[in-house]
Amino acid sequence: YGFVKERVDEFNKRVNMDLVLFVAQVKRSIYGKAGFEVVLGEDEFPKRLIPLQSDKLKPNINEVWEVTGYRYQGRDGFYSPEEVLYFVNLPLD
Repeated sequence: YGFVKERVDEFNKRVNMDLVLFVAQVKRSIYGKAGFEVVLGEDEFPKRLIPLQSDKLKPNINEVWEVTGYRYQGRDGFYSPEEVLYFVNLPLD
């Protein structure tokens, strides 16, 4: 499974995952949640993860508890579910 590790390491380096996870942990501690916009490259794989304002981000949930999008800065559906990497302190948030 060495090829899998190489691929994961490549993506980690590409989006600076160590920093992203550090920022996510800090924001989760402060706001209870953290979100990042996923920017895809020409190859359709994540190229960047841009931190979002945690206090302005809220998932839109349907009646069967599926995420249908994200409200951001007061605008419903600003992001689709695929456009955000979302972390919460508790799965109930």
